[in-house]
Amino acid sequence: MYTARGLQNFLTNLTAALEPNHSTPQIRFDASSRICAVLGNGDYTYMTLTCPGGFEIVRVRCSHGVVVLDRGMDGTHKQFFPIGSCLQFSITYQTIEDMIEQHQFCPADCRKASIVSGAQAPAAALNVPYWHQFVLSGTPPFGLGTVIGPDWLNVTLDAGVVRLSGTPTAIGTSRVEIPLWSCGEYINLFTGCITVS
Repeated sequence: MYTARGLQNFLTNLTAALEPNHSTPQIRFDASSRICAVLGNGDYTYMTLTCPGGFEIVRVRCSHGVVVLDRGMDGTHKQFFPIGSCLQFSITYQTIEDMIEQHQFCPADCRKASIVSGAQAPAAALNVPYWHQFVLSGTPPFGLGTVIGPDWLNVTLDAGVVRLSGTPTAIGTSRVEIPLWSCGEYINLFTGCITVS
C-alpha cells in the first residue's frame, strides 16, 4: 500500500554509484533504517533520484531491512547516478493515482494489481532453464490474460505470484506483454523484453 506519512521532506544521498540495472542502492544506514521503519515489508512510496545530469522517479520499498527501488517509474528512464546523488521524497502523478485508488474513490476499495518484487525480467541463456517471478500487491482475485512472448516462455498465475519459466531455444530478443485481470478490467502488468544469449 502506498504511504508517505513519516517521509515528508525526506532527503538522503547515495553512498555508492547506482547503475541503470541496479535496484538496491547503498545509502546512509540511518536513512535506510528510517525508510524501512516507515515502509516495513509491504508498503511503498515514490521518491526522485537527482544528479546534475538528470532525474528518475522510483518506487521505494523495503525488503527485510534493505531498501529496494523499482526503477524508471512515471514515464522516467533508468539511468546512472554517481555517489552523492540525492534521493528525496516527492509527489508524482503515480502518487496521486495510487492515493485515489486506496480511498473512497475506488469502487469497493479495490486496488489494482502492481508488481512489488521482481519488476525487471532478467536475461536468459540458450538451452538453460529460465525462471523468474513477479510478486503482486493489490486486491484479489487476479486473472491472467493472453500473454505475448516467445514460444518457449510459460507464464502462470498462482494467487499473488506470476511465474515465468521455460527453456530458450533460440538466441535473440523477444517482446513480452503480460495482461492481468484486476479490479474488473485488464491492466498491463508487464511490458518489456527478454534477451536470450
